[in-house]
Parts: sequence; C-alpha cells; structure tokens
Amino acid sequence: MFEAGNLQTIPADEHVPWRRLLLSALGNHRSHEEHFEAFTALTVELADRWVATVGEVALQEDLGELSLRLICRSALDGDLGSSRRTSAA
Repeated sequence: MFEAGNLQTIPADEHVPWRRLLLSALGNHRSHEEHFEAFTALTVELADRWVATVGEVALQEDLGELSLRLICRSALDGDLGSSRRTSAA
C-alpha cells in the first residue's frame, strides 16, 4: 500500500486493484449498514458546504476530513469535530 498514490486522484486503471484490495480487507458491510444514515448525513453536509462555497473548494482537504469523519463515526460512534479548529492544548 505504501507504493500507491492517492487513491482519490489516481487513474482508474491504477485505482481498481487497490480499491478491490481495500474493500476486501476493510469491508465490514454490517457496520456500514448500521452507520449508513450517519455516513449519508456527513456526505450531504459536505456537498451542501461545497454548493454554498463561492470559488474553489479545498477538495483534497475536504475529502480527507470526510474520510476521517466516516472512520470516527464507524469506529468510535462519534464525530471528529472540525479539522479547521485547533486544540488549546
């Protein structure tokens, strides 16, 4: 996996083998089904934010943040909070 480029931006011919590997390794369909509503809400929230944005969006940053939010929702049953906030610690 360390040899792969960014899976969100590499061409389809490179992406498909990695996607198949990752889906089989990380796929937990029961968990995905349990969190589907929350996953959908997070994705729609991001899409709505893009619609409201004038000019360019920080696509890579936003997709990375969405990925982390989905992971946190699934693994921790919680939310990451905003990556745009900084910790006081």
